[in-house]
Amino acid sequence: MIEAPGTERPFRWDLPERFNFAGDALAARAAEQPLSPAIVWRGRDDREIRISYAEAAAQVAGTAASLLAAGLRPGDRVLVLLPRVPEWHIAMTACMHAGIVPVPSVWMLSAEEIAHRVAAAGIVGAITAAAGIEKFRTCADRLPHRFCVDADLTGWPWLRPGAGSCPPEPMPIDRPALAYFTSGSTGAPKAVIHAARGVLARCWQPWRWLGLGRGDLVWATTDTGWTKAATTQLFGAWYHGATAFMHEAPSPEIVVREVARYGITHLCLSATEIRRILLSGADGAAFSSLRLTVSAGEAVTADLFERWRALTGSELVGGYGQTETPMMLCARPGDSGRDPGMGQPFPGNRIALVDEAGDAVAPGTPGIIGVDRRHPGLMLGYLVDGRLTEGGSLRGDWYLTEDQAEQRADGTFAFVGRSDDVINTAGYRVGPFEVEQALSRHPAVAECAVVPAPDADRGEIIKAVIVVRAGVAASPALAAELQAFVKSQIAPFKYPRRVEFRDSLPKTATGKVLRRALRG
Repeated sequence: MIEAPGTERPFRWDLPERFNFAGDALAARAAEQPLSPAIVWRGRDDREIRISYAEAAAQVAGTAASLLAAGLRPGDRVLVLLPRVPEWHIAMTACMHAGIVPVPSVWMLSAEEIAHRVAAAGIVGAITAAAGIEKFRTCADRLPHRFCVDADLTGWPWLRPGAGSCPPEPMPIDRPALAYFTSGSTGAPKAVIHAARGVLARCWQPWRWLGLGRGDLVWATTDTGWTKAATTQLFGAWYHGATAFMHEAPSPEIVVREVARYGITHLCLSATEIRRILLSGADGAAFSSLRLTVSAGEAVTADLFERWRALTGSELVGGYGQTETPMMLCARPGDSGRDPGMGQPFPGNRIALVDEAGDAVAPGTPGIIGVDRRHPGLMLGYLVDGRLTEGGSLRGDWYLTEDQAEQRADGTFAFVGRSDDVINTAGYRVGPFEVEQALSRHPAVAECAVVPAPDADRGEIIKAVIVVRAGVAASPALAAELQAFVKSQIAPFKYPRRVEFRDSLPKTATGKVLRRALRG
């Protein structure tokens, strides 16, 4: 039994012996609701494409047959580098149909980053669009299986459904079925391998709890290489019979327009996107269809939660997970209270706050977020030199995430910061998040990051790196104003003793701030 703290009753994972997403989710939905839309896509030129569940299932089966006919075999790893196009859904699911392990990757990756992934994960194939082929220039000779989804080019044949089809590959629940690369925020990106059970966990969590079902339209604006793209637009939508909406080039204005035009019910946005929509002067009436907004990748502040609810009349909840883990925490729709924080564990998740030894910390004490090692959504391990290694920080029953949180009196979790980002200044341990949260409330701040800087007197001091909003001039006077502002928001010893201004913050391909590049 794996209990789910914060839920009404214990939850038991009842895992099947085999699971193939293409057969057990897509094909099943196609049989139940063949004419229901599986995908609705809108192009930057306002073109629309609709694909029914029956059409999607046929295209997936035919494309899987084409991949196998080209010489790929179950267990091979194929890098999927595609922009926001419906071919991404088909390519990802066709790989899984055939038992091939897709490695979805961020469209903005450079040629060097792609070459690293090909070598590190033993990737033997690639699926991309014509606009992405140049990015494989340094590693194409190491990829015997190359495909293009929108053109028939030399060395990159057009990937289309073949004349035949093939049955879904029987996938034992522990067989590798999906791979992602970490963002590289603390080192070189590593290949994370998930089993078929991990795909099933992503199908069930979080969307069963968040109320996604047939007739709903769900839209995640994220790049297709992020984990939340597949969790939302593919696994969540198709497992539950909903429609995956996708726009080729989302912007704050387009999000507002398309939510109103199509009646989007579930929206997945980053906190940055939400702030931009709030600043755009959007009309709240455009969100009348919206039931729930989920944000992941950045912490959702109490202020953001309230402002979004005031604009849209719907709830905003923050989800928490990592590349290596399932979605672990989320605020429950309907939870009362002004600040949901990180929420609480999903059903089926056993989560604890522990110290470096894996022992539970005292109530009210910050601890490392640990997830039960038995969770089916936890990675099989990292792929290193062609071998699968257990990897990660393992202590007793726990996989340690290296993120720190506190559990509040109501059972919800409040984010403190990364374990390796905590600043020790004059004996005080300060998490960067709350300083960043305070700074972000100032109207001059567009983006910010807080890191430690060495100091002879205090060991470390708090340094803030600021990107100002358009039309605001960076100056020593503004730096002093920001320092005073932080003192007025949180404990005075947490104010940044150094303030630097930059035009932009260094980030990984998945949008995470590279804190190590800002230290010192």
